[in-house]
Amino acid sequence: VSSLRRTLAAPVAAESDLKQQHNAVDAWLAIDACAVDVRRKAAVETTDARALVAELATTAVALRRLDPLRRKRVALQAVHVHLPLGELLGDTQAKSLSAQQQVAFRRLLDDIEDRSYATLFPESYAHAKRNVAKAAAAVGPAGPEAFAASCRASLSETIASCDVLLSKFFPDDATALTLSETALVLPPAVRVERRLVVEARVKTAASALRKMLGSANTKAVRDVLGLRVIVLGARADEDAHPDSLYAVRDALHCL
Repeated sequence: VSSLRRTLAAPVAAESDLKQQHNAVDAWLAIDACAVDVRRKAAVETTDARALVAELATTAVALRRLDPLRRKRVALQAVHVHLPLGELLGDTQAKSLSAQQQVAFRRLLDDIEDRSYATLFPESYAHAKRNVAKAAAAVGPAGPEAFAASCRASLSETIASCDVLLSKFFPDDATALTLSETALVLPPAVRVERRLVVEARVKTAASALRKMLGSANTKAVRDVLGLRVIVLGARADEDAHPDSLYAVRDALHCL
């Protein structure tokens, strides 16, 4: 653990760049560039994953108990080195961990991430936290899955109620616009819904800040609600027609 700790401490020396550069985002990216080599070296030299887990646990405790000045240095190191290595460890060791251990490890990483960003960017973190609360309220108490199902139904109804969108969604199917005389033909809204997979998630305040710093886009701090729409092909071995994707995009603008 002590050897790993010496290796991981290198990027903190780059903290002085924050005082030398006027643009905090540029300074942040410069520190991260320095941390890349450290992460690579630590990944190669660490032969026992337990050493990294112990270091992560120590970091979580330090973020709770240290004074503000030392806590900032720990948070800076955690964001640039500990968390990326922790994510890598979680991916490589996923098969060897039980479901309960995976949940506990994920909670440890989330706790370190939240406390680190709250320490380094208290005002932005508080703003992102308020946006997350608003997004959670918009999703409702039923959770992201129910919200995704509601969006899927709304998308299907929007496409089915507009002949232009419906013809776009089924460009090769002339029967999509009219119902057959037989009762076996499904309504257009149902046919559309069967071709849509919708996923929703409320992001964390830390992930919004991470995206903002990575893209140098200050508006990304408001990007806290994610909605993914997958359009399936007419058959299992086919991709969706490009026009179907444009129909979904236009329908999303109408919601």
